[in-house]
Amino acid sequence: MAAKKLTSAFLFKCEQKLLLPSALIRILVKNTNLTTCTDVKSGSNRLSGMLFSLILLAVGLSTLGCDGRPSRVPVSGQVTIDGKPLEFGTIAFYPSAGGRPGGATLAEDGSYSITMYETNDGLPPGKYSVTVAAANWISDDACKWHSPKRYQDPKQSGLTAEIKSEDAALNFDLTWEGDAHSEPWVEKF
Repeated sequence: MAAKKLTSAFLFKCEQKLLLPSALIRILVKNTNLTTCTDVKSGSNRLSGMLFSLILLAVGLSTLGCDGRPSRVPVSGQVTIDGKPLEFGTIAFYPSAGGRPGGATLAEDGSYSITMYETNDGLPPGKYSVTVAAANWISDDACKWHSPKRYQDPKQSGLTAEIKSEDAALNFDLTWEGDAHSEPWVEKF
């Protein structure tokens, strides 16, 4: 009887009628006594309705966080330059696989807590290129750099991170070494 229920015509009909993926319909039909698309949709008995809800919940939560966005891990840390807190700037994490970056403004002690969608919500697990931009305009034609410019470019910064499934405390120590400048400097335009 189950083989008859799982014909491709039945799956196609249910997919079209219910806008559910065939894989979900297969699970529902194999694990319940549902025989029609209407039964699948309405959950004609309590068990099928609960199973339907649980399967939808499991499928949804396995790929997304509870807010409909990717699951995220809190990410925080400190940025220093030559061992001293970087008192000014921003830090950004760019996913290696592409997608939405996360970032934060540095506190006066160089600490940060990454925001992706909401304040301090962190990042999805994965590999990231990291940038630190520490410059501010001091006049219409001059900018003060608090760290080397190379750190603001994900291709040149040399900063990377891998976020795992637990809270991540990531510290970055920048250096003036190898730069044309050895301390904050002003660039005129």
